[in-house]
Order: sequence, then structure tokens, then C-alpha cells
Amino acid sequence: MSKIQIQTSLLRDNIVVTGETYINYLLIKAVPTDVSVQAMPLNVSLVLDVSGSMHSENRLEYVKRAAKHVVDMMSPDDIVSIVAFADSAKAVSQAMAAGDKGRIKQAIQHIENADVGGGTSMYLGMERGVGEVRKNLSDRRSNRVIVLTDGQTSGEDQCQQIAQKEAPAGVSFSAIGVGSDWNEELLTQIAEIGGGQWHYVATPDQAQQIFQREFGQLMTTAFSNVTLKAHLMKDIGVKRARQVEPDHAELSVDMGDARLAIIPIGTMQKEKPKWFVLDLGLPKRPLGRYLIARVELTYNVPSANIVGESTGIVPVSVVYTNDISQSYVNGEVARCIDQLQIEDLASRATGFLNQGEVARATMLLQNAANIANRAGDARKTQALGQALNELGQAGGQVSRQTMLHLKDQA
Repeated sequence: MSKIQIQTSLLRDNIVVTGETYINYLLIKAVPTDVSVQAMPLNVSLVLDVSGSMHSENRLEYVKRAAKHVVDMMSPDDIVSIVAFADSAKAVSQAMAAGDKGRIKQAIQHIENADVGGGTSMYLGMERGVGEVRKNLSDRRSNRVIVLTDGQTSGEDQCQQIAQKEAPAGVSFSAIGVGSDWNEELLTQIAEIGGGQWHYVATPDQAQQIFQREFGQLMTTAFSNVTLKAHLMKDIGVKRARQVEPDHAELSVDMGDARLAIIPIGTMQKEKPKWFVLDLGLPKRPLGRYLIARVELTYNVPSANIVGESTGIVPVSVVYTNDISQSYVNGEVARCIDQLQIEDLASRATGFLNQGEVARATMLLQNAANIANRAGDARKTQALGQALNELGQAGGQVSRQTMLHLKDQA
């Protein structure tokens, strides 16, 4: 029996197609079913900014405390390295088994003594972190470089290039921004390209909470090379694919074969489901029921030496009708679409604000707030309301802290 099962729901099981094409939304839930599956051991490098600004508000002290805490969480089978960077980079603790916790924590405690200058060249830290992870690179481990910074960096292109080069080889990247002076576009791109996560640490005392969130996911990751496959019927197309739970992410769609959409997912935790939404383009057809796709998930279970396991194929059908009263909306799928729409609107509003187009940004944020309020999402409603309040004040500006919080909520 498959260790992951999938469930499917369409926004509308019955559709009325008045034009040449119709967009329907397919929700796919991937649910782990075997809690006995063993998680993969870690192979991680913590790449920490130790430039001068990290001493402001005791940021570095909070980060050191958080880093030592996650070392305590690790098992003896895990491998960890600690890299300090500023103008240059240095491994203050090279890749080693986490069983020697005292030695690793001692290196963290004195990380500010690393002779790496005072500026910020994050790409050098990433390069050194990759070098440490590559020493023990294995498809049986969670291989990740976790970068933390509180400022702007030189070599932004090099940062993205490193993630682009290493991700296909099995090295993933997560990025953590502290305070409000870092480049959120760069850090989110690194996480997106690298198949990891980005985190926002609003105040230094939140560092431990963020580290626990990141490592909590890594320490329960049990499935690798997870891939969603949609076998499509004639004239059916996948217009877009997004992850909606546990966090939002745009997914790439490989349509090398016109009838097969291959969507890489990456990894999954042993007990946490993932939800995806596919935007399907359906052609106009005569009335009746039609099979439109067969979907499956394939995956590896490294701890059990399982490669290419399949959930089995699940058929997806839709009814073409001319009775609009039968075209009911699935409420659960609609709520997922609402959440994705809020994020899209907030992201576009941020772009307009950066261009100084306040009126267009205000309209998009108001639309997003209306959707969040209708959906009963109090946190997003509050974050969007704060942004709108600031826009309504003299000057029509939104503070950077508010925009970072809004993006974090989205």
C-alpha cells in the first residue's frame, strides 16, 4: 500500500462552457498515511551573517542562542557545519556529526571572532556552505544550506546562480532575513530556486522560533523526489500549478509531452499533507461526462530504500451541462483559490508601490482585504488593513516593516 495517498476535488464538477475554453481548478491533496516512516538524517550548513550590523539590537546574540538550540535538537546521525560571512567567509565549524554538540556550540559562541571583515558578501558564505554540505551529499539525507542575514549584499547575481547550479544536484536553500534592511526579493528567489523556505525575523528575539520552524520541517522530512504527474486527455492543458498548503509556492510545469504534465514537488514531511491547485484549461465539448485527467504522485522513501513509488492513478472527470443551476462551487477549493488570490494581489500591489503607483496598489490591497475578510482570515485582514491605513495617511507610503509582515502573512 502506498505511503502517500492523493485526493482530488474540482472547483466545479459540472461546467457550462460558453466560450471556446474554460478554466477549472483542481485541488490535489497529498496525504502521508504511514507514520512509521523514518525521517531522513540532516546534512546542513548554517551560514550566518556576522557583519557589523548584526551587533545592533543584540541580533547576533539571539541568533547564536537559536543556533545552539537547534544543535541540541539534532541527532548523532545528523551532520552540521557553521559558516561565518561578512566581506569573506570561513567555516568556524566544518561539517561533522552532531554528536559532538559541545564543540559545535563552542564554535557558534565565538563566531564573531572569525576574521571575515565587516561588509556583506552573502554569495561567499553560500559558496562555503555548499562546499561543506557537498562533503556528505547524499540522496538519503536532507541536504540544505540555511543563510541568515540582516542587510543588503554584494553579488546578488552570484547568489542566485549558486542556488540554480546546486539545487539540481540535491542541495536546497532556505533564507532568513532579520530586521527590515535585507533584500526580500533576493532571499525569496533563493528559497524558491533552491526548493527551501524563506523566513522573516521581525525582532531578534524571534530567531529561535524561526529556527525551530525551519529545523522542525527538516527533521520530519521523510519523502524525497516527490513528483506530481497529470496524464491529460486530448486538448486539456495545465495553465498553472501552485502549492497552497502548508505554505504557498509557485510550481514549475514540464510539458515536454503534450499529454503529460510533470510537476516537481521536492520533499514531504512524514505527517504533514501538501495541497496543490492546478489551473486546467478545458475545451468546449458536447454535453456529457468526460474524463479530463489521471493524476498520481511518485516519490522515494530513502529510509526504506523505496524508489519511484506511486500513489496509484486517480481519474478526474467533469460534466458538461447547459444548466447553470447545476454548476455548484466546491467551498473548500474556493477557499484555496481565495488564499492564492490574496497572495497574488498583495504581490502585485508591492510591485506598484515600488514603482510609486499608489492608487493602483491601494485598489489591489483593498480587493485582497475584501477577499480575506470574506474568507474569515483575521491575520491577513489585519495585515492588509494596516497597509491600507498607512497608504491613507499623508504621503501615501507603507512602512517597510508593514510590507514585510504582509508578505510574510501571504
